[in-house]
Amino acid sequence: MRGGRRRFRRQRRAGFHLPVPGLLAMAVLGATVLPPEPAFAQTAAELPRESDDAMLHRLKPGLKGEDDRIGVDASTWPWVAVGRVNRSDGSFCTGTLVAPDKVVTAAHCLWNRRTQNWMPASGLTFVAGYQRGAWVEHAAVARAHPSPTYRPNPSGKTTQPALDWAVLDLAHPLDGSLGHFGTRPNPLRGLPLVQVGYSSDRRHVQTANIGCHLLGQDKSGTLLHDCDTVSGDSGSPLVIWDSDGPRIVAVHVGTVTTHSGSSLGVAAPIGSALPGPLAPARGTVPIDQGLVALLVGKLGYSGADAFHRAVRQAGPSGQPFTAEDLGLLLSGSAPPAGSAEVR
Repeated sequence: MRGGRRRFRRQRRAGFHLPVPGLLAMAVLGATVLPPEPAFAQTAAELPRESDDAMLHRLKPGLKGEDDRIGVDASTWPWVAVGRVNRSDGSFCTGTLVAPDKVVTAAHCLWNRRTQNWMPASGLTFVAGYQRGAWVEHAAVARAHPSPTYRPNPSGKTTQPALDWAVLDLAHPLDGSLGHFGTRPNPLRGLPLVQVGYSSDRRHVQTANIGCHLLGQDKSGTLLHDCDTVSGDSGSPLVIWDSDGPRIVAVHVGTVTTHSGSSLGVAAPIGSALPGPLAPARGTVPIDQGLVALLVGKLGYSGADAFHRAVRQAGPSGQPFTAEDLGLLLSGSAPPAGSAEVR
């Protein structure tokens, strides 16, 4: 951010191919914000009897077991490189910077169900580091490039997950202090992931699922994962962390239900949108130190040279971690400074 920590401005407006047995796309949920549905009066006697957990998973089928999402500070690295793709009709999705002037998101986020056409670029804005009506940087979208082979469903729901990606060209580059994510095509099964996005139930705060996993890939090329996602998370990145920093392996686009009734996340491989690997850029925004602690605890990076190199390049306020800092983090005794859940 120019001149150090800049003040927020108020927003005026907001290799494997393993088929998975028993997979049935009974319900694929798009993740743009859905328009309000008619409200029907219902007396207390008519309300269905179900447990709180049953109701939660009926209303939010993208949650796999317990809700493992945590709120994060969108003004810190790496979260600041993730933002909302806001539409002029009030809907939104999640997008991620892969260059100062380029954002990757889901194609169905750009489909207008009312007009049955693509949203014009003039109706799209990318807001980086959005949090509770404030932002770090924003830019209008100059050109939108949905996958040329993606065929929109009139309902707006994704029916071709492997093809459901889009790249947005911004009208101007965002400040280099934000940095951006890299990409890593052809990820391996079982990789621990970080997913971050703007869930519709907490639409003004970024939520992250740290330590979810890539489960496999079906015959269509769709990647399957167990990250907790709901409406609004479409376009959000599924990320691995290597010695250079965060790299996107896939773009989350929806949820499917299996024959057994369990839920799986579906995602478009990043290699479909951006074939070559792109290097991440760190920028100068202070790092979320709590993320470092979580990377150690949940992603199993302790003792790995790649992790050592990753954290050394990104200490508090852009300064390198000292050997003492690193030892504390790897031992698990360092306080998770800056990681308090944002509500």
